[in-house]
Amino acid sequence: MSSWISPESPDSRWIISDDETNMKKNTTDDTLRWNSFRNGNDEAYILIYRKYIRDLYFQGLQFTRNKEIIKDCIQDVFTKLYKHRASLGDTDNIRYYLLASMRNQLLTVMSKEKIYADTDSDTINPEIQFEMNVEEVLIEREENITLEEKVNLIMSLLTDRQKEAIRYRYIECLSMEEICALMNMNYQSLQNILSRAMKKMRQYVKKDLPK
Repeated sequence: MSSWISPESPDSRWIISDDETNMKKNTTDDTLRWNSFRNGNDEAYILIYRKYIRDLYFQGLQFTRNKEIIKDCIQDVFTKLYKHRASLGDTDNIRYYLLASMRNQLLTVMSKEKIYADTDSDTINPEIQFEMNVEEVLIEREENITLEEKVNLIMSLLTDRQKEAIRYRYIECLSMEEICALMNMNYQSLQNILSRAMKKMRQYVKKDLPK
């Protein structure tokens, strides 16, 4: 069984490549590693855990800042994976499979904790959180902040669903069809969410530009 490895740990380092050859190789590697794991290879299980823990950790941050909840959800995902590996189906995309499993686990926990704001509207819920985010933006815009901090500020203006969709599409680089399946929505609804999110981000960037 696995033990917790911090996403900041060297053991959790991962490489993203846009090269088509590498993508095909990764698909083949995923299939081989997955089948090896299903057939009882514990080393393959550990490799899967270490390769994708960072993805799941940062996915969790889109739902909650409670790191203990995120770690517990990751552990639950991999515990269930190990327990039921003999009955798992085929996959050539382990990352997508784990993201879907992690999202389901997070939503289950969030529904119990009542701390996930599931809304597609332009109004961030709860209102208190929105007011805090805006106040932080107004204060920090007056300071000399880094690009990373500015990105975080922009993301804070989005709803939970918008942030999740943006991350899947532009950070995880999932297809629209994969995101629709993950978020349980139709294509048009996803387009609307992404469009609203991009509009908010453009508006903020426009305001932040020097006049």
